[in-house]
Amino acid sequence: MVLLTVIAVGLMSLSAISLRSASRGDAMATARSNARLALMIAIGELQRHAGPDQRITATANLAGTAAGDDAPAGAAPLNNTTVNNVNKGLSAVQPGTRHWTGVWRNSNLTNPGIEIYTKTPSPTHLQWLVSGNEVSATPKNTPASASFSVSADGTVADPKVAALLVGPGSAGGNATTPEGDFVAAPLVEIS
Repeated sequence: MVLLTVIAVGLMSLSAISLRSASRGDAMATARSNARLALMIAIGELQRHAGPDQRITATANLAGTAAGDDAPAGAAPLNNTTVNNVNKGLSAVQPGTRHWTGVWRNSNLTNPGIEIYTKTPSPTHLQWLVSGNEVSATPKNTPASASFSVSADGTVADPKVAALLVGPGSAGGNATTPEGDFVAAPLVEIS
């Protein structure tokens, strides 16, 4: 009787272990398919916005201080003067959004292939290439939003809206202002 009890308990614990590993496998498969979907959307957005010739991409901290340093968090960009009466589309940046990538095009659309050699190009901001902006023509998520700001300890201002991708302990951190190298990204719900 004792031998049967030991065998029964052993079989029950073995089945519990196999059930737990099977549920982890399902979660891993879901995570991989979500990552694959995100990658396909990101490549599609990159091709759509930055694919045509004469498009320019740059990070959000493109217009820092006169010395070339990062602008203080939330400060207006230094070099946002208009060119040919066209707003460059730059905005203030928050810690965590400095490395977001934006796409600009030349707004001289009359004859852009030739005018680029004879006139000063007029940059027009098209989009910030971050999660959540793929569903609208105008940028919904911008580097100026305080919701995506990251503090020095690596906490995101609004964890319901953004997630920290690069934070404390990441390689290449800045010792004086570590939050300047952090990267936060908007959360997007998928169904």
